[in-house]
Amino acid sequence: MTPKQLISQFARLRALKEPRTFLELAGYPHYENVCSNLLSFYLDPEGEHGMDDLLLRALMKCIDIQWETMIHKAQVNREVYTNQGGKLDLLIVTDDFVIGVETKIWALLHNDLDDYGTLISDSAIKTNAKTGNCFRVVLTVRDLSNDERRKAEKSGFRVVRFSELIGAVRPLLGHYTKRADFKHVSYFSDFMQTLENLAGASKSELTQFLAAHAREIEDLNRVYWEYRKQLIPEVRRCVAETPLSQINAEELKYSIYQSTTLVTHVRCTGAHREQAISVDLGTSSECWRFVLFSRGFSTYKFTDASNVAWNEMSPKLLDRLGVDFHRLEGGNLSAEFPPDLKPSDMAQMLADVVLKVREGLGYESDASAI
Repeated sequence: MTPKQLISQFARLRALKEPRTFLELAGYPHYENVCSNLLSFYLDPEGEHGMDDLLLRALMKCIDIQWETMIHKAQVNREVYTNQGGKLDLLIVTDDFVIGVETKIWALLHNDLDDYGTLISDSAIKTNAKTGNCFRVVLTVRDLSNDERRKAEKSGFRVVRFSELIGAVRPLLGHYTKRADFKHVSYFSDFMQTLENLAGASKSELTQFLAAHAREIEDLNRVYWEYRKQLIPEVRRCVAETPLSQINAEELKYSIYQSTTLVTHVRCTGAHREQAISVDLGTSSECWRFVLFSRGFSTYKFTDASNVAWNEMSPKLLDRLGVDFHRLEGGNLSAEFPPDLKPSDMAQMLADVVLKVREGLGYESDASAI
């Protein structure tokens, strides 16, 4: 496959990716408390979601609870305290059985499961449930380590992956959604998709493509980075063809940082002469970017003196630089330009920026006169 075909196929497959879920957009897909709150709501057969015992039935199937009739009532408790001060995420109590659930997204299984088991057993005794109808579950996104599995099994806990729970939900869904609240069906589907995304339950076409073409992708990536590393040195060479080449090293210094940023140090004048305005030109796959700030001219260090110089000079520099530049949250000045501009174009832009900075610092406006 040629690089052009590879990129074309990759672009097509990316377009087929599942859109992010609402929970992912909100930034809470991996929060155990958020997950447990939603589980608690949908596990309640009397919940306003209108899906009755759908999720509870799916969980029961995962832990081999055989039950023919619909479950109309269950008390679903969140963060139930144990005698030892622990907190079990979910405790589901019906007239006939009790299920204790500890949920895990990415966190390690460090909990005192024996303590949790005692809580679950005591709850079963209080409800007069049969000994065989007391169930302990660790519900997890990831595969537990061997040590974690042994710990769970030793305390009588069944380990259930969220992918298993989702798999148990799917064949049941059609029987429940007809009488359910449409809004909550949508929320529930989003929640299930979020869990599936976290678990990486299915190999997508994109994943298969990446696996099949790993060598070609690595080769293309290597060539790309070689190209990226050439851009900044090329800008530096092109600077020699601009008016900046006529400014002496006592007033202007250059360095290249990590192959992707050209640093131009413009020495301040007067009381701030030991400080400099640093004009950093960086390159990325998304843009060329200028970032301006202040630090020592010879030391390259940030000091109280450089902060004073920057606070004094940056407002008038921003006025001179024009509409392309804006102030960042931390006070630095920045501007971005398309990534397809040539190094020679960026060298000319750099010269323009540096000359404007020099004018703002009080140097002569005509570099040729220097």
